[in-house]
Amino acid sequence: MTDNESQPSAQIFSIPIDTDHGRGYLIYAPLKGIAFIANPALVNLIVKACERRQAVDRTADTDDRFLDFLYTLDFFTPEPVPGADNAGDNVSLDTVVLFLSNRCNLACVYCYASANSYAPRDMPPALAKAAIDHFIQTRSPSVETLTLAFHGGGEPTMNPAVLTGAVDYARGLCESRGLGLRLAGSSNGTWSDNLGRFMVENFDELSISFDGPPEVQNRQRPLVSGGPSFPRVKKNLDRLDRAGFNYGIRMTVTETSLDRMPESVDFICNNTGVRKIQVEPVFAEGRAIDNRLRITKPDRFIEQFRRAHAIARGHDVHLFYSGARPETITTRFCLCAGKAFVVTPEGDVTACFEVYGRNHPKSDQFIIGAHDGNGGFSFHRDRHMIYRQQCLANRPECRHCFCKWHCAGDCMVKTGDERTGQRDGVIATDRCYLTREITKYLIGQKIIDAGGLICTDTREI
Repeated sequence: MTDNESQPSAQIFSIPIDTDHGRGYLIYAPLKGIAFIANPALVNLIVKACERRQAVDRTADTDDRFLDFLYTLDFFTPEPVPGADNAGDNVSLDTVVLFLSNRCNLACVYCYASANSYAPRDMPPALAKAAIDHFIQTRSPSVETLTLAFHGGGEPTMNPAVLTGAVDYARGLCESRGLGLRLAGSSNGTWSDNLGRFMVENFDELSISFDGPPEVQNRQRPLVSGGPSFPRVKKNLDRLDRAGFNYGIRMTVTETSLDRMPESVDFICNNTGVRKIQVEPVFAEGRAIDNRLRITKPDRFIEQFRRAHAIARGHDVHLFYSGARPETITTRFCLCAGKAFVVTPEGDVTACFEVYGRNHPKSDQFIIGAHDGNGGFSFHRDRHMIYRQQCLANRPECRHCFCKWHCAGDCMVKTGDERTGQRDGVIATDRCYLTREITKYLIGQKIIDAGGLICTDTREI
């Protein structure tokens, strides 16, 4: 296949796979959402068809009926390549993310931010209001809804007064200007009853970090006191379920919990009402490094993910890993790449959720501005440039990858810190390898679901 972006062959990928009948090929056109399994002979026919400059001039067509069928699907006609929606003047922020605290009431063994290891810092009310004001003052007229989200290197609910105050302040501003408001957050799920009621009544979506059965959750995510966190989290998950609340679970898998991934997913499906579970290999940063929890064999994660995925499907639960998302076509991996205005407890503006504050080793690269002390924000460099750097156009190493329009180069921080090796003739990080292999698996599942011959919409989930 060529790498000329103007030709159909730049959009059609032939990926070697093992099948029940020996070596085969996954033929995949991500921008079409079409995928099928081919033998070498069919691959050769497809390559020849791709080499024709105009797909409508089929003077050398074969009698192959499947190839003719592909023509009826417009398979060989190139689609417009997705353009960056976060470049130059097109940057259009629609989300304010507040890192309310660097404190946490858990002592997770893999905490990427090593929470509670630094001087405690909570975001003051004036800073939260300034961040919301900044959005209101600089928003594009096309943005009609503010998403206010809470995240960070600590637990947001450790600063409850500022959390509830920010929600009330944002609601008042949005109502006075005819804007919509959407509330979201990431949490460890250990809130008090009062705060739990507030979140159920006000938030639209929550992501709860929860690793599974009591022995796994308590070992990986103990309370600061050393006690078990499972009872508190389960109590609040039950509250969310009774309220019919829309939440997802974020499950972290370490070297020590990897072989229990399917069991943990099954436990969550059987004991909660969650409909969406995000499974992530532990990120080798902070305490995960200290405790040597990095997954050493990516193929083990892939195999356990497949087993867990089958279990989740049996419960009608969507299980996913953030790098593998064939249902998505995008040029940016996350909100930080041009959609979110993210402020730390100290008042710094960060261009990455993972860069939680000045103690992060890459803070000089990703902290791009700061509160000026007078209600506004000053920027150390052109923030548009930083946002542009976090898009697919600036990831040349992804040029020939069939996942490129799905993961958009993945997380800049995580892929930059991953080990690099060579597999199947491709040099890539461990995380890129996971992304490619899991994406192949998910596409294969879609082909099976479509009857085992051809899937004409891989973007359905």
